[in-house]
Amino acid sequence: MESSHLDGALVYSGDEHRDTFFAELPIPVVDLSSVRSESRLPRVIVDSRSMGREAARHLLSKGYQHFAFIGFENMVFSTERALGFEEELASKSVSLRRCDVIQDGSPEELPRPKRDQLLTDFIRELPKPCGLYVATDTLALRISILIRELGLHIPADLALLGSDNREATCMLASPPLSSVSFPDVELGRLAAERLAGLMDGEGEAQGDWLVKSGPVVERASTDSMQVQDPEVQRALNWIKAHSRLGGGVEKMAVDLQLSRRDIERRFRRHLNASPLELIQRERVKLVRQNLLQFELSLEEVAERSGFGDAKWMTTVFRRYAGKTPAAFRRQEILKHSG
Repeated sequence: MESSHLDGALVYSGDEHRDTFFAELPIPVVDLSSVRSESRLPRVIVDSRSMGREAARHLLSKGYQHFAFIGFENMVFSTERALGFEEELASKSVSLRRCDVIQDGSPEELPRPKRDQLLTDFIRELPKPCGLYVATDTLALRISILIRELGLHIPADLALLGSDNREATCMLASPPLSSVSFPDVELGRLAAERLAGLMDGEGEAQGDWLVKSGPVVERASTDSMQVQDPEVQRALNWIKAHSRLGGGVEKMAVDLQLSRRDIERRFRRHLNASPLELIQRERVKLVRQNLLQFELSLEEVAERSGFGDAKWMTTVFRRYAGKTPAAFRRQEILKHSG
C-alpha cells in the first residue's frame, strides 16, 4: 500500500496491529471491520444491535414464547447482535436462553468438533417450540445439522434464523435458512461517502458511522406459526388462502365475522404484528415466486400477487426484501444464466 500511490483506501482491519499500520499511512483510510468494540480508524460498520432487534421482531411475529441465541463469546458483532435480540424481547412475557462459544479464527469458520457437544446439549435442553437466532449463517448451518442429528425438526421444533443472508450458505441448509440481511450496498455507499469527505479534508478522522440492518429474508427454516388463539389461526388461514386475491384487513374481518379492532388487538397480543403486516409478507412471498417466471411483466406479477399495482408492489417488496422486484429478478436471471 505504501508504494501504490493511493489517495485513500477502504480496509478491513480487525486487530490492533493493522489499526496501527493503517493509521500511520499518509492517506485517509476508512475501516469496515466490526469485530472489535473500538478502532483508531474512522469506521463505517453495520449496527449489529439493529440486526438482533430485527431477528427478534421476526420470530415474535411467528408467535413464539420461547427464544434462544447462539453466538461467539469473543466477537463484538456477535455480542451486539445478542444484546439487540435481548433488548427487543425484554418487554415481552417470553423466555430467553443464550449460549456463546469461543471462536479463535474467522467468524465465518465452522465451530470445531469439540464444541459440538456443548451446542448439542444446549439445543436438546431448549423448550420446544422455540425461535432460535444464530450470530452468523455459517454457524447456523452447523446448528441445523446438529438439530437434525438430535431427531428434531426445523421449523416445527426450532425455527432457525441466521444473520448476514449469505445466500449460498443459506441454501445449503436443510430446510433453507431464513436470515437477517446484511446491508452491503448501503454500507459500501456510506463508506465511499465518508472516504471521499476525508480525502477532501472534511469530516471526523475517528468514530463510527452505523448502518441499519437490512430486513429478514424468510425461507423455510422459519416458515411456521405458533398461535394458541383459534381466531388468530383462522385469520392466518384466511391470509394464506386470500392474499393473492387482493383482499385486505377489512375484507378479512367481514369474512371471519370479527371486528377489525378485535383482529388488530389479537394479532398484536399473539404475534407482535398487525394483520396488514402479515398480509404484506405473504404477498411478498408470492411476488418472489412469480418473479421467477421471467416472461411475466411486473404489472402481471403485481396482479398475481394481490397487489394490483406495480408501483405499490415495488414499495412494499423493497421494505420487506431489501431490494426492488426488478433488482431481485436481475439477480435471479444472472444465477440461471450462470
